[in-house]
Amino acid sequence: VLLARECIYFSDALRPGFVVSAADWLLATESFRAPGGPDYEPANRLLTDVACQMEPWMDLAAREWQAGRVPLWNPYSGCGVPLLANAQSGVLYPINFIYFLTRSPHAWVAIALVKLFIAGIGAFLLASELGLGRLGRWFAGLCFPFSGFVVVWLQYPMGGVAVWLPMVLWLVERLMQRPSAARAAWLALVLAVMHLGGHPETAAHILVVTGILALWRTCTGYSVPSTAANARATCGVPQLVKIVPLGWLALAVTISFVVAAVQLVPTAEYLRHSQAWVERAAEVRSPLEFRKPQLLAMPALALPY
Repeated sequence: VLLARECIYFSDALRPGFVVSAADWLLATESFRAPGGPDYEPANRLLTDVACQMEPWMDLAAREWQAGRVPLWNPYSGCGVPLLANAQSGVLYPINFIYFLTRSPHAWVAIALVKLFIAGIGAFLLASELGLGRLGRWFAGLCFPFSGFVVVWLQYPMGGVAVWLPMVLWLVERLMQRPSAARAAWLALVLAVMHLGGHPETAAHILVVTGILALWRTCTGYSVPSTAANARATCGVPQLVKIVPLGWLALAVTISFVVAAVQLVPTAEYLRHSQAWVERAAEVRSPLEFRKPQLLAMPALALPY
């Protein structure tokens, strides 16, 4: 049912001669404008990054992979810039290989279908794990993939990472209930794929939510069998059996970082050379210096607009 709904949602892109792309924005630029013709208005000017960054990076990465080279460098921007290290190019993200292996414009809709399918299946499994009934499971599985954040950022790295949120929470729930090496390994695998999605910030947000969930389950004794002794245990003095799932969770997160280090380490090195990093480092004269907090800017974290 989820796949059928996705096909209805992308029915325009599934027609012959159509693709999921914001490339019509190019017709509004001076380089591609028709000589003497009227000004062209694209369908959505807010998606220019897809046409100017995401798709060109993906195409360059596809050509490099098909030529037998790892897509490390982009020679077409300025005097040359890192490609793998910018993270957003997603040159190691498994879902992107649908395009890397085909270079077909129809791969864009296939990638979108896969992303939404992962989001829906993850939401369905999480809802089932939380004890929701059939209607609740179907509602979660059919609604989360089409939520605002996922749809708006679907062709951006943020969307490619955000679709893993319910799957990660489902695996954490299972791990906290009955910790085992197999469940920790599955969680580590999914987290590693998420890290390769191209947006470390969104991955960090998901890890924060994951940590809060795990701590909550530990403090409430969710993962402990219901016995009189365990009922008397408190969050302030946790028993060993309550800490074990957190150890497995920490191990899974650590392994995911190790597996994804091939992407995360170059990105971290690249960030050290960014202009923002240089400017902020110049403002701090000593590691022991504490800057006065910008109190008026703090509400913008929750209310950016």
